[in-house]
Amino acid sequence: MKFMTETVAKTKSDHISPQENQALQFVAMFVHDLEGPLVSIKSLLRLLERQTYDPQKLFHRQLVQSSNIALERAELLVYDLLTAARAGATELQVNLGQCDLLSAITESCQMATPAATERDVAIQTKVPAGISVLADPALLSRVLDNLLYNAIRHTPPDGEIRVEAAVRDGAAEISVTDSGPGFGDINSEDLFSLYKQADFRARGLHRGVGIGLYLCRLAVDKMGGEISAHNSTDRGACFRFTLKLRGSDQ
Repeated sequence: MKFMTETVAKTKSDHISPQENQALQFVAMFVHDLEGPLVSIKSLLRLLERQTYDPQKLFHRQLVQSSNIALERAELLVYDLLTAARAGATELQVNLGQCDLLSAITESCQMATPAATERDVAIQTKVPAGISVLADPALLSRVLDNLLYNAIRHTPPDGEIRVEAAVRDGAAEISVTDSGPGFGDINSEDLFSLYKQADFRARGLHRGVGIGLYLCRLAVDKMGGEISAHNSTDRGACFRFTLKLRGSDQ
């Protein structure tokens, strides 16, 4: 995963055509998003390998649920990539429809819970029922997964991640807030830049920027929303995005 991301970052100065660059970025986003599902599946396989799986334990049952979601996610990503390849597409395809926000967030949190538990990180949600948004279900899942795994990577043991949603100003607003170190004096817009990761690493900064957050910005834009980031007032980083409510003007 890291190799593909770093390869994309280097293409800015490589002598390849814009079309080749765009195609590489497109493939890299799919490859990157397989990382989350693989984390859950690998956790379950480690238990089975050690012969320590116990269906009576809540965490072990959560691993099975998480792995089932992860396999469906991975299968859909591969299918979408193959479909795009057959069509010669090099841009994210968007199929907007009605999405229940609570269901989407619950599923992403279920998949991320084992990874969070292994790092002693708690995921707390505050999402009211009945919020229906205009979104592409697959893209919405990819955005939520990226934000959650980014938060897990940057939250210390005994930390907490908060996932919240509400309706404000005629739109759904979703936020993922961690209790890590935040992103300091990094320009929040640079967090979503595809080519800033190498620069941040050179400066000793490891906020997990790069293709994941770039995908989030691209996907949210295509679904008609906006995404932003800021340092939380009580420590940590907060990523917030909006989506249109179902039935609002398109």
